[in-house]
Amino acid sequence: MVALVAALGSVSGCSSVARDPGQGTTAGPSLVVSSPVSSSPPASAIPDSAFRVAAPILDAAAGPGPAPFQMPCVPSTVTATAQTRPVASGVAGVVELVGAHCSLHVSVGPTELLDSAGNKLAIPVDTTATAVNPAANQRPDVPLGAGIAGWGFSWRGSWCGPVATAVVIAFDAGASRSASSDGERIVAPLTGPAPPCQGHSDAVLLPGVPGGPTDPVLTPPPQWAGLQATLTLPSTTDGHTLSGVVVQLRNTTAAPITMSPCPDYTLDIDSTVANGTAMDEGRGVLPCTPTAQVIPAHAAINYHLDARPYDQGGPGNGANQGSILTARFAIAGIPTALATARVN
Repeated sequence: MVALVAALGSVSGCSSVARDPGQGTTAGPSLVVSSPVSSSPPASAIPDSAFRVAAPILDAAAGPGPAPFQMPCVPSTVTATAQTRPVASGVAGVVELVGAHCSLHVSVGPTELLDSAGNKLAIPVDTTATAVNPAANQRPDVPLGAGIAGWGFSWRGSWCGPVATAVVIAFDAGASRSASSDGERIVAPLTGPAPPCQGHSDAVLLPGVPGGPTDPVLTPPPQWAGLQATLTLPSTTDGHTLSGVVVQLRNTTAAPITMSPCPDYTLDIDSTVANGTAMDEGRGVLPCTPTAQVIPAHAAINYHLDARPYDQGGPGNGANQGSILTARFAIAGIPTALATARVN
């Protein structure tokens, strides 16, 4: 699946735009266990990058959506697999969907886990959306339209019930040209651990977000709402590359907070140039350690970010000397942090 990324192009990388100063529980029908189709690539391990928390979108990508260049998928034309991995409060999961020359008309993520007999497990779905900087990928309609996408979910809490062997994702009603398509579902075989049993079952299922084959597709743990970010920049910058950026995450609660799963972040940089304002949107991965870091109650951890080029609109371009650069940093579920630096 990773080899197919190049065909989709990048939808979440850095970009630069010049702006003129004057501009402003019952089983559904057609339950089908997905099986490989001959024209699809062989199954492979889901990329590590998918098991990260997607960054929020501070500046949405502009432009029209892709044309419906393929027939809608039906269950028999989709290869689906799913995996879980341990995280601090349970497990994180990713479903990989590959259509055989068809588009994935899916607008809601995983909503059910099944046991080996195909019975729905008694796990409620928590549909509470993160209000502050929700996780998202730029233009997930592109990989979905191409028929090659991932979708995340989280299974949190304690689970002492039957083993989950499959994940259910439903197609949008009426998307397929097949008269019997309404309510059809993909049942993706699931491997990996369940949340550990702590003597009772109170686990919940949290839908993630869609994205490309290697995009992060998880949402932030609810505990991250207790974090506050502070962005620190050097006093001056050279007009082309912003380095020495430090982010501090402070735990404002009386309980420890674990940075698990590892999140992507958004770092937007606005600078003044000769013909207006350059807006550079970029994403990176927080420098997580192999063992998830715990931020103690009322304490903080500092993260040093990689240097980030900006105002790359053309040869010789650069921010105006003496102007003020503004940077905005955000992780899903945490308020945006802002800081400025002077261009020397």
